[in-house]
Order: sequence, then C-alpha cells, then structure tokens
Amino acid sequence: MMARIPSNPLRQAKLAMELHADSATPLEEAAAKRGLTIREANRLQKTLRGNAYRAFSASDLVVAVSAFAAAKPGRSMTALQAGANDGKSEDPIHALVHRYFSKVVLIEPQPQLIPALARSYEGFAGEAIIENVAVGPGGELTMYFPTPEIDAVYQQKRKFSASRLGSFDRAHVADRLVAATGIPAEEVDRVIQKAVVPCVTLEALAEKHLPEGVDLLQIDCEGYDWMVLKTIGRIRPAIINFEYDKLPDDHWKEWKAWAAENGYAFIRGLRDALAVRGAVF
Repeated sequence: MMARIPSNPLRQAKLAMELHADSATPLEEAAAKRGLTIREANRLQKTLRGNAYRAFSASDLVVAVSAFAAAKPGRSMTALQAGANDGKSEDPIHALVHRYFSKVVLIEPQPQLIPALARSYEGFAGEAIIENVAVGPGGELTMYFPTPEIDAVYQQKRKFSASRLGSFDRAHVADRLVAATGIPAEEVDRVIQKAVVPCVTLEALAEKHLPEGVDLLQIDCEGYDWMVLKTIGRIRPAIINFEYDKLPDDHWKEWKAWAAENGYAFIRGLRDALAVRGAVF
C-alpha cells in the first residue's frame, strides 16, 4: 500500500498534531479517519514525540547571540539589519537587539514602512539609526511593493503584511501576490507600486554608523540576500543571519566559497542560514 503521509514537512507536522490532539480516540479510528494505516499513524506520532522538544528550545540565532554576549561581557554590541521592514513582523532580531545591543542600524528601502519602523524602536534603550535606502553598489534602484489595497487582502489570507514581499524584482512580487491572493495575473500590475531609492553598500553604511565594528548582520531581502551581503567589503561581522531559501543556486555557491575563505562556519535552518566567525568567539 502506498503511504498516505504527505511529503511536505509542514503538512506532516500538521497531520501528526491532529493525531495527537485526537488521542482520546482509539488510534485505529483516528488513523482511518485521516486515510492512514496504523503503521503510518505510529510513524507520525513517533516523529512528533522525538521532535517535540524543538518547540521549546531557543533558536540557533538566539543561542549564537547570547553566547557571543556571554563571551564579551561589558561589550557594547552593534547590529546592522538590511530589510528591517516594520521592525517587528516576523523579525528575528527585534527582541535580541532590545536585550543585548546598544546600537543598531536599520535599513529599509520601502518609504511607507519607515514610520512603523521608528515606532518599533521608540522604547529602545540604545541608539537606533534608520536609513531609508537600498543596499547595492551605488546609484539608484527601483523598489516594487504591494499597494495598501492588496495588502489588506493578503493579510486576511496570510495573517501578516504583504510589505515583506517588497523586492527589486517586479516579477517576484507579482508571482507571490498572485499565488497568495488569487488575483488574476493580468490584473496584478495595478496592485504593485514602486519607488526609486538611493543605493548604498553595507560597507559604506557600516563605516558611517558603526566604525567600532559590526557584531550582528541580519539580512532579509527577498532573494537578493547574497547580492546585498557581498557589498560588505572589508567588514567582517561576528554573526551573519540571512534568508537563503530564495537564493539562486549560483548565489548559494558563491556564498559558500566566500564563507570558507573568510573563516565562517554556518548552518541552515528552514529558511535562514546562520554563520559565525570562529576568530571572534
């Protein structure tokens, strides 16, 4: 008999949780209700039990930052974030910055997000610097992002803002909006707006605002993460965290070569890659 367990890990997890929640029902009945054999149901439950601890364990980024802070007592830690968005929504470093850091530079090219980003850091005890620029080799870039109209539809379906889809690749924004909202492809142009923003390298921004050095570099730039990261020039952060799952294969190969050449060890999570530089730990 062919297994009915879905290949997608998230769907597997959902199915395992359904079985667990239905534990008052005999396993044979709960399995049959979902089109599973007893063997398949047992396999899912075993996997769930074996990985349940992960729901209560700290993320790799939290462990890396807290370990760095412990290794450098009294140090005024600094962070540089490219793709800061509104400063809170699915932001992996917001809480960490408030807990450990004394200075953060927040880079966000979408002009409509700057007020919300500023509000997210109103209570920050350290210094928060906001740059409404894009990261690149210089000049200007055109940024594409969803209109408020489609953002409202997106939030109803996905529970978070479509502003996260902002990109320099218009086709990327269009494809994601069509897939997420169901808007016809021939109508998507009217729900995408654009802004021309100045382009600055990470190296220039770090030298301008963080001459003392960069302890944490966080990047989330919708598939442009490596293009952003490689503008870092001579700067070598202690910790780098970036979204890798949308990178083209050639960008990932370039990253691996760069990491090896510059003394970084890294691990890959579900969406993000976390790298630490051994010489500074």
